[in-house]
Amino acid sequence: AEIDQATEAFTAVGTVNTDQNVSFLNGHYQSILATQGFTLTLADWPASGGYAKMAVQLELADGVSGTSTIQFVGEGNGAFKHDQSGLWSATTSTSLSVDVTSTTEPVIVEFWTTDGGDTIYARHLGQFTVA
Repeated sequence: AEIDQATEAFTAVGTVNTDQNVSFLNGHYQSILATQGFTLTLADWPASGGYAKMAVQLELADGVSGTSTIQFVGEGNGAFKHDQSGLWSATTSTSLSVDVTSTTEPVIVEFWTTDGGDTIYARHLGQFTVA
């Protein structure tokens, strides 16, 4: 097969101020504006045997200042294996947290699984800024 051009789905979730699911069905790249700390559940992974990946971009919503801590958990208590970047604000075997501090410099994290979300791999890509 020869692929000339391909894109992955993007969803601008918008402003979030309460716990909610981040569904794999909403696309490979999703952006969320946070107004406070909350928990995001990584949900709706495809069945075991396929490689499924999604990235989540987090920023503070306009007018929000300070730090919002966002916790990620897996649907059905999936186990996390994470990179050793040292950028995670907290880690356990079933949850990861990141601190979001900017309205213009997003934090981007990436998740993938091959077993339907029983094991979720996570990489904290960092906080991105204008040079």
